[in-house]
Amino acid sequence: MLAKEIENIKNLLKDIISDLNLINNGDFQSNFDNAKEKMQLFNEMKEKLELEYPIEDLRNYEHELMILTKQISKTYDNIIEVKKRQLKEVVFKIKLLQNRKKLINYSR
Repeated sequence: MLAKEIENIKNLLKDIISDLNLINNGDFQSNFDNAKEKMQLFNEMKEKLELEYPIEDLRNYEHELMILTKQISKTYDNIIEVKKRQLKEVVFKIKLLQNRKKLINYSR
């Protein structure tokens, strides 16, 4: 029974990673909301397992789950880096436009 529940959690974590990877491809809000809902479900499933099974039994699966949760964390970090770069590009373009506007005003 525990192995099946752990497998369901692993599949859920893989779905979260997929949703997060789709964020960079567009439709940020929808994919982020999906990932957030699945993270909440994961937390509920985890809490349920902690109540139903001894910690020693759960530790047998800790390594596998840790790998997936680290992937999720890394994926979040990558999303943040991409969004930071995009923001810097927008700021740079705005500064260019402001400078052009100043040049136009000076040339009058």
